[in-house]
Amino acid sequence: MEYSDPPWYSSHEDTYTFAIHSLPNCVVKEIIDLLVDEDQPSSEHLPRLAAVSPALQNLVEHRTFRTLRLDVHRVLDADVILSRFSRYRCVRDISFTAMLPTYSPKQCAKFEFDGEYTRNSSIFSRDIAIFFDFLSQWPSKDMNTSLSLKISARSPTDEFEYASPPARECDIRRKRKCFPFIVMGDIGKWRHLYTPLELGKTVKLPPIELPITSLSLEGKREHRFMSAETLERITSSSNLSALRVVSWCFQDCFKFNPGIRRAMRQRLADAIDSLPSLEQFSLHCEHYPPRDHSYDPPIMHDESTKSDPVSCALRRASQRTEHLEVHGVLGSTELFWPKGEQSATTDLTKSSLTTLNVEYHIVTPDGRWLFDGGDSNAQDSRHDMFDFRPPQSADVEEDRFPNLYRYVPNKELMDELHLAVGRAASNMPNLESMRVATICDKIWEFRAMFRHSFSLKVTGEAVEVCWDCWPAYRPGWAVIRAWEEMAKKRRLRINFNMLSEPIEACKPSTIPVKLAQPTFDVW
Repeated sequence: MEYSDPPWYSSHEDTYTFAIHSLPNCVVKEIIDLLVDEDQPSSEHLPRLAAVSPALQNLVEHRTFRTLRLDVHRVLDADVILSRFSRYRCVRDISFTAMLPTYSPKQCAKFEFDGEYTRNSSIFSRDIAIFFDFLSQWPSKDMNTSLSLKISARSPTDEFEYASPPARECDIRRKRKCFPFIVMGDIGKWRHLYTPLELGKTVKLPPIELPITSLSLEGKREHRFMSAETLERITSSSNLSALRVVSWCFQDCFKFNPGIRRAMRQRLADAIDSLPSLEQFSLHCEHYPPRDHSYDPPIMHDESTKSDPVSCALRRASQRTEHLEVHGVLGSTELFWPKGEQSATTDLTKSSLTTLNVEYHIVTPDGRWLFDGGDSNAQDSRHDMFDFRPPQSADVEEDRFPNLYRYVPNKELMDELHLAVGRAASNMPNLESMRVATICDKIWEFRAMFRHSFSLKVTGEAVEVCWDCWPAYRPGWAVIRAWEEMAKKRRLRINFNMLSEPIEACKPSTIPVKLAQPTFDVW
């Protein structure tokens, strides 16, 4: 019987050479995935594979250049490399970091002074200008796929790692990666928390015509925060017509001067209002309520209108966004419903919102606590939290001696909040899921002190609303009627669940609500 070579082998000088280019692309991609180490994308195998055939070179380059991680020094190299063989079309994700100067261990225990802040903002402005100039020169006509863009700023000294297992509960001790020791008196991220980076007013960013559909301006963890004006200017230069997903981070920790903090919040509200219609908007606000719960929170609403500009701007954003995620805002009814509006007649009916996730602090913009004091035994005055307690030089009086005891929901105020949520949901015809939850103080997460969460889920012709609260919370009849109205408007059957068990319990049990039968089966 005569033997013949398989079609995917070729014989040359009695040696079988694997003709990989004859295989389907999906098979070749699987082979490349097996050969390439995910932890080392620049594997030594890739250049050899790319040399086999033009078809394989194309597949390898699509993998190699799919994600670009750049700083200002790599931008010029990237421009040269990508211009060869039209590699621009391979790029899908771009991550750019403006690298700021390092600082000494001695400086880790001090706040940034004005000179450092000015220098860092200048470096940040220069790097962003160079990066946007680089993007503006891309051949946009060759880009037939969407791009994801992440922009951040940090210093190598900003990075932390865990030094060793904590010796005590809550004793989180971390050290900076660049030093082999824990810096005594290190104030951590508080060093630069009060100095968000500013994009220089004289910097003109060129318009970007690339199809950037996702933009993330980082500010959490080791990344530096940017001012509200900077967030707005970078976003407005990123081809708003193509933008579909936006993620922002904002610091709301400036407690020394309430007037300056109110002005910064007004600028954030203006920036939010400048956003176009989006598929998804995510906002992370860095804020810490008073550590001593015997102090009243500062008043943050507008003195003339008595409204909170940030809450109102987010409510307006929900009318032109499909998925909205907000973390760290103040607990305001205006996030959901205009102040003073009693009837369900607002322009919320134009809302395309399908998913809403809000995590709020237990303080209101008008200076009230949403939670009251409970058992005095639950009082917690520990203050050895490395991450979350500001250094002594940054202390305002309300944070000087931590005294945490508010964990019981104020029935009247929480009913007002949940009534606003119900009224808003009645005017959101596309809403499918919702979660509205409090942010527990970080020191309490170790002790499972309290939780207060509301969720909604629409499945087919039914909607389930659930309060998961400890200590227990029972919504008033006005809240229940608002949800009945929502179900009636959308012709849905409604089910109410209320969970009320300590977090330590393995599985919270459902506690039924004593309501008339129609409340559980409303069309």
